[in-house]
Amino acid sequence: MARPPRSRQPIKDAALKLFVERGIHATGIRDIAGAAGCSEAALYRHWDNKDDLITSLFREHVTEVVTILDRELNEPGPPSSRLLGALSSLCDYYDRSPYAFRLVLLVQHDLGPLLPAEVRMPHAAVGDFVFQIDPQIPTDQIQLQAAAAIGAFIECSSRVIYGHLSGPIGKHLSTVHRLCCRILDIR
Repeated sequence: MARPPRSRQPIKDAALKLFVERGIHATGIRDIAGAAGCSEAALYRHWDNKDDLITSLFREHVTEVVTILDRELNEPGPPSSRLLGALSSLCDYYDRSPYAFRLVLLVQHDLGPLLPAEVRMPHAAVGDFVFQIDPQIPTDQIQLQAAAAIGAFIECSSRVIYGHLSGPIGKHLSTVHRLCCRILDIR
């Protein structure tokens, strides 16, 4: 019988890779345990079930993304520079953690609404940025602009991930930045 890993990290790494490469529904606890070099029981010591593991991973990594956005979008300086910093940091995050980045993209619509209200999602960080730029913008317009700006980055990222655009994602940073500036009406 395989011994449990000394930390949760090998299990999390194996799960991320398998969820992204095979899909969530096609990946079972046995697959994750085998890839992590541990027993299934070791996984159940840390998580109640596969859904708990997925939710835990999503929460951890979406929090990292929001932390990056909050940090960069709240830096001093012109809005265009802050936005460029945020986009650049997200590209760096993808380069450092491609499986985490892809998991967030993969499950955001399924798991985002299930998280507690205190867990912020990327659209909240971008919406706060839009409000900082112009506090007179109606709430619906803030939501639409934030969604469109996030969509420009996500669609570019998805095209690179699936091979429709050449990578890395950072290669397209200036184009995505210009699109987001237009969407958010900033210079």
